[in-house]
Amino acid sequence: MKGDPGGGLPDLVGLALADPCSWEAINAKAALNERLGPRRAGALLAARAGARAGVGDPGRAFDAARELRLFAGAGPVAVAGALLPGRALGLADLGEGRIFGRSALIEAGGRVLAEHQGDELRRLPIRPHVDPLVTGDGPGGFHWMLPGEDALALPEALALTGPFAPGWGHALLEFAPQLLLAEALGLPRQVPAIIDAGLPEAHLALFRWLAPGRRLVPLGAGRAARVGRLWRASAPDYWPVLRQPEVLRDLRHCSMNLPALARLLALVPPAAATGERLYLARPRHPRLAEPEAVAGWFAARGFAVLRPETLSFAEQARRVRGAAMVAGAAGSQMLLAQLFGRAGQRCLLLHHPVLEETPALTAVQAALGQRVRVVTGRPAGPPAPLPYNQPLTFAEDDLAAALEALDG
Repeated sequence: MKGDPGGGLPDLVGLALADPCSWEAINAKAALNERLGPRRAGALLAARAGARAGVGDPGRAFDAARELRLFAGAGPVAVAGALLPGRALGLADLGEGRIFGRSALIEAGGRVLAEHQGDELRRLPIRPHVDPLVTGDGPGGFHWMLPGEDALALPEALALTGPFAPGWGHALLEFAPQLLLAEALGLPRQVPAIIDAGLPEAHLALFRWLAPGRRLVPLGAGRAARVGRLWRASAPDYWPVLRQPEVLRDLRHCSMNLPALARLLALVPPAAATGERLYLARPRHPRLAEPEAVAGWFAARGFAVLRPETLSFAEQARRVRGAAMVAGAAGSQMLLAQLFGRAGQRCLLLHHPVLEETPALTAVQAALGQRVRVVTGRPAGPPAPLPYNQPLTFAEDDLAAALEALDG
């Protein structure tokens, strides 16, 4: 993340409001908070945007539900030798409410809410500025600005918006399970889902695949939708936003419900087996020092090198889910195999030593009946600004041993 962008207050306010989901806006809000304090910065931004300013910790959406349909309770989960806080998985009817494009905030019952559980909001280290409607965080809680006008109105809808909606990894690990929960808990198909405007076609295809026939209604960033009966599903995990380097190795900063996620994913009909061995490549992968050399190593051993960004989602799903074995570096391009692969599928994962989600994801894969081998790389070159994007090299002997174990 860049530092203080500099400039006078008018420049910073303009940057913060021009494109509220951009890095420039996030940095400008942080700089305004540092110069003015969160209360003055929030009031200034809200006044300039013609929005209503507020402060406090958002309430828990589940606590405010008129009706709560539970898929699983919130028992603790053991991962990699640690006992982690769990999350309840369910679907909440919040009555009449408003949601906002690219925001985690919900307005219902005269309160501002968010989908957090237990003590997550204060236990997990986050930077709230990534939400376009959150202006800062101070002793009084979060500072937000809510738009006064509604861009659209619907009698009933499922909320499926959030700050990281455009990310493919978030689509698979955060939003797809919410949509699956709504399906599993009987939300009628005629109830549309409000999604963030401008999502890539792959995201839309993923949602249509998981909920065929459900209408998807786009909502622009920072715009408001008023819904007569608003439904909100929980995500299966809660990760710190913009994780700090000092907590990257500590899974206790996350909460999740892995057994329930595995049960939910198992509801998706299995793919037809193709027998392929695939290596999933990614252009300019930040975690591989020599991405083409690694792809070549697998190609020389009978793997088809698949570049997911060149295929339609339907073709990706058919080949990745149906493959006998899938290999690739940990990251979003592997999640389709890790979360939606067949029972019996084999997975060779090139792991980064500071990616705390790997043991959690491999636990889900094991519960789904997949066989997994993890190979950890070695750092190459000078330290990267973001530790989890440090380029790595992988020893051929380590890769060969993992492949032999999976073939055995």
